[in-house]
Amino acid sequence: MTKIDIQKKYLQCVAYMIAKVKTFDEGFKEYERKHEIIVNDPEITTTDLKLSQQNFARSLENYKRFVARFSALDCPEQYGAQHRAMAMNFEAYTQAMALIVAALEPEKRSLNVLRYQEGCQKREAAFEQMTQLLQNDYQEAGVV
Repeated sequence: MTKIDIQKKYLQCVAYMIAKVKTFDEGFKEYERKHEIIVNDPEITTTDLKLSQQNFARSLENYKRFVARFSALDCPEQYGAQHRAMAMNFEAYTQAMALIVAALEPEKRSLNVLRYQEGCQKREAAFEQMTQLLQNDYQEAGVV
């Protein structure tokens, strides 16, 4: 396999991870919407709310496995700094989503608004950094 082939394969992995992040994020936002709806429904039990939170947390664990695989990925030397920065942003996104999951309070039938807002802000910051890396840093390191 040539150096160009390795670079292309690596960049395909980056594109795949970005697609996965978008898919997970859409799923996470759906969990947030569902939780917001059911927390206000008096017919929904605390057990149902806990189950919703557990499903959200399980999806987050699945996302963490993708991040771990990406972080461990061998990448072409020229993308080393970008790879480490992207892995850090994927981890920052993971931490932001963990804050959002923790903000769901099934026992109280509520949401910890401060924790939730902090998680949302950190999620947006991680996305902005990922976009910056894709639009600038990866392109400066080589042909994208």
